[in-house]
Amino acid sequence: MSDQSKTFSLFITSSPWSSQAHITALNFAKSIIKQNHKLYRVFFYGDATHVGTGAGVAPQDELDLPKEWQVLAEQNAVDLVICISAGIKRGILDSTEQTRYSAIASTINPGFELSGLGQMVDAIIQSDRVISF
Repeated sequence: MSDQSKTFSLFITSSPWSSQAHITALNFAKSIIKQNHKLYRVFFYGDATHVGTGAGVAPQDELDLPKEWQVLAEQNAVDLVICISAGIKRGILDSTEQTRYSAIASTINPGFELSGLGQMVDAIIQSDRVISF
């Protein structure tokens, strides 16, 4: 990173299926990485957590947003964090929460993790800019 590069984190609250917020955030993320800035973390809150479910499938003629986020994260070492309380309410469980709630299955997509708002606070501390979508 150059001296002028910045560290960003994104805070997304809108559903991936009912607004343009995820597509705009994804394009923004790709743009800042292309400009040699660092994307530290993407934090999904509220209805935005639906992007982390492995129980859904994108129609063939639509952008597969979970896959797009996963590829971006893998290629750029970016944390994709699902707010644990918002995610659980929407049926997104990792293996720990599956056991805790005696649920039938883990439903979180690979590449995403469930965690608390402390991860958002950490992102605010570690980033030069936090952008909300």
